[in-house]
Amino acid sequence: MHENLRHIEYDAVHGPPGLRQFSSHLCQVVWPRNFKLEKLKKYDGKENPENWITLYEILVRSAAGDEHVMANYFSVLLDQAGHQWLLGLPEDSFDSWEELREAFIDNFIATCEQPGNKYDLERIRDRKNEPLHDYIR
Repeated sequence: MHENLRHIEYDAVHGPPGLRQFSSHLCQVVWPRNFKLEKLKKYDGKENPENWITLYEILVRSAAGDEHVMANYFSVLLDQAGHQWLLGLPEDSFDSWEELREAFIDNFIATCEQPGNKYDLERIRDRKNEPLHDYIR
């Protein structure tokens, strides 16, 4: 075993600890020794989930983590809405990091704050006798 990794053995009765939403396979994790992520803001539902999770993946990889580490540490960086979503899913919902990643993005992409588009601009109307200063605010 590589000296920078820490493998935790589990007995057959109790199995690995972890979320019931993860398969027993996904709960099998080898934690890098002294695993610690750089500062990353908890996911609050306002940020684009794809951008946030990409940054999360980069940080976990930079700390020598793999997909199992990503999945098992993921819930630590979710706020209340994220926890409610994850804990509300059925048992054994995920067998891989990729499944969890895609489900997370699909669930939160519609609720995040999105930049305006050309259709938003087309709906802007000035009111009668509205000063330009007020209109551009």
